[in-house]
Amino acid sequence: MILKIVGYAEQAVRYYGMDDFKAMVWIAHQRYPTQGRVWHPAGAHPFIGMNEALVHNGDFAETITPVVEYLRQHNLSPLFLTDTEVSVLLFDLLYRTYGYPLEYVVEALAPDDRTRLRQN
Repeated sequence: MILKIVGYAEQAVRYYGMDDFKAMVWIAHQRYPTQGRVWHPAGAHPFIGMNEALVHNGDFAETITPVVEYLRQHNLSPLFLTDTEVSVLLFDLLYRTYGYPLEYVVEALAPDDRTRLRQN
């Protein structure tokens, strides 16, 4: 279940009446948007694919335009144009649709320093 609100986490608890909710895992994200603009709750974190949720601190904005074009070639159109929404759509396409191994998809989306060093 994904519940979103534009506002503070405490407001989400009150709005959805979650004082007595029980769960095995909770993912929460509260942020001040520096990329894009959160004008609707659906544009807030987390973003979900079919079987995953993504929350991040960082900036994918420098690569967003070519990735959006790539997604559109595969009939996927982001609605809110935030870097996180674009990232989760790409993750879902590569992992679920194309069946790439999880470790390859994660490395492609967020290469570690060793990968960057090998490329240079």
